[in-house]
Amino acid sequence: MIQKVKDGKAKDRSGRKAAVTTWRRTPQIELDHSAAHNAKQKAEQNNTAKHKARRGAKKRETGSSAQHWKIIFALHRQVAGEALSRIMVTPIASLMTILVLGITLALPATLSMTLENLQAAAGGTSSVVRLALYLDEGLSNTKALDLKKDLQGDPAINKVTYISPKQGLAEFEKFSGLGQALDLLDDNPLPGVLEVEPKDTTPLAVSNLQNRLGRLGEVNDIRVDNEWLKRLHAMLELGERALNGLTTLVVLSVLLAVGNTIRLLVVNRKEEIKVVKLVGGSDSFVMMPFLYSGFWYGLLGGVLAWLVTACLWFMLADSANSLASLYQSSFQMSFPDFATTVTVIFGSVLLGVTGAFFTSWRQLRAIDP
Repeated sequence: MIQKVKDGKAKDRSGRKAAVTTWRRTPQIELDHSAAHNAKQKAEQNNTAKHKARRGAKKRETGSSAQHWKIIFALHRQVAGEALSRIMVTPIASLMTILVLGITLALPATLSMTLENLQAAAGGTSSVVRLALYLDEGLSNTKALDLKKDLQGDPAINKVTYISPKQGLAEFEKFSGLGQALDLLDDNPLPGVLEVEPKDTTPLAVSNLQNRLGRLGEVNDIRVDNEWLKRLHAMLELGERALNGLTTLVVLSVLLAVGNTIRLLVVNRKEEIKVVKLVGGSDSFVMMPFLYSGFWYGLLGGVLAWLVTACLWFMLADSANSLASLYQSSFQMSFPDFATTVTVIFGSVLLGVTGAFFTSWRQLRAIDP
């Protein structure tokens, strides 16, 4: 009995001790969980703040870049407008420069247009260049037509026309005026003729075709009048060389004309340039108005050159087409196409900017504030 009482008291003391120990540990565990939760929240808040900061930095960077390009575009637009205004302030001098550029550039443009039309005319003369194949006198019409069919399948031949001896005699009687004299003849002395129109009308191709057809057994003789074609191609080759030389001279003339104009502009603004350099303006910044002046001179000169070329086309088109009709050609003089227009205007602008760059760069180096 006494032993049971002791055991019960011992269990009570163990229970109270465990309870006290549990009471003491529980707040510490709760505190640890609370600290971990707070640290996690702070870390999330820090990550969110960093993410927002990065997004804000990116937005500011993007906005700053867009603003930067906007400022540059506004600056170029302002400088281009001021350069055009300075050209308009001196209309007589500016007009003289633009006329020089336009007329000078119109010379190679007109020559190029003429050569292109002549090359088109030479390439479309298949209806004019004909090879006359005189057949053997004893060759029948059936064999002549068979030969015509064979030649028509030749890839180098565009068209073959057969003229029988009877048709040839009728045409000769009609155009010669010797009808009564021909009536005295017992037999028709004219042979059958095959007229061949080649696809390639260059002198070398016509000559090769002539040699090849001349070896046919049914052909007695072959004639072709291609001397004028040789002269035409020789003239075209001479014209191309003249165009290259003239273009070189025109490029130098335009560069000198624009360079002299820009040099005068730099000299007139010398004091202003010194002030800009004293406050920290770079040579590229100072050069910008003069480059835009060269741009405007080149653009206006190129447009004027195209207008001059178009006017010359209107003056020459009817006469050229009438001359082509006399040679039984369907050639029509073509108007300056889009490629020619872009080449003339863009080339003029490029020459204007190039001349302005080299002249202003050389002059600005000599100005020491």
